[in-house]
Amino acid sequence: ALSMSFSSGLISSKSEMRTISEGMTVLSIRQALDLYRIDPSVLDEQPDYTPFSGEFFFKGNSVGCIVLHGIAGTPANVRVVAERLKKDGYTVLAPVVAGHRSTVRSLMQTTAEDWADSVTGFYDRLVAEGCTKIFCIGLSLGGLLSIDLAERKPLEGLVPICAPIRMKPFLLFANAIRHVYSVV
Repeated sequence: ALSMSFSSGLISSKSEMRTISEGMTVLSIRQALDLYRIDPSVLDEQPDYTPFSGEFFFKGNSVGCIVLHGIAGTPANVRVVAERLKKDGYTVLAPVVAGHRSTVRSLMQTTAEDWADSVTGFYDRLVAEGCTKIFCIGLSLGGLLSIDLAERKPLEGLVPICAPIRMKPFLLFANAIRHVYSVV
């Protein structure tokens, strides 16, 4: 994957791009996407997850916080947020969303409905724990799931982090710079 930062602002020409990318491999979008094809030999491999990748639960006060990870992620990805909320005394649940923390095949066999249903279950669990106010914080896919939960259950607050909810402006920008930046 190509990762570049520019201190001087926008690239103004293809020659400037060639100068900046000298010594780097610049991939087309199709080449980059080919790197993400699933190797069938890994479909049933069980990754070596650490204990931090499992569910995190802390019983605190009556304010509950659900902290959701992103696609193919685990609670380890949001652990720092969960730990901070714990430190502040809240009841915190950083669960494993349905199909995650397992094999690639298991993840591929779950649907958006499975994910949303599991999040509803996490909400119901905090209610059963005595939480009278519930917040939902989600990273990426977790952000989308938190927005979905807010449409179905009463939440005190919602924090979608990097939730991919609006792509059109990005796509317009990408189209505008495609003649200068060969990766787009």
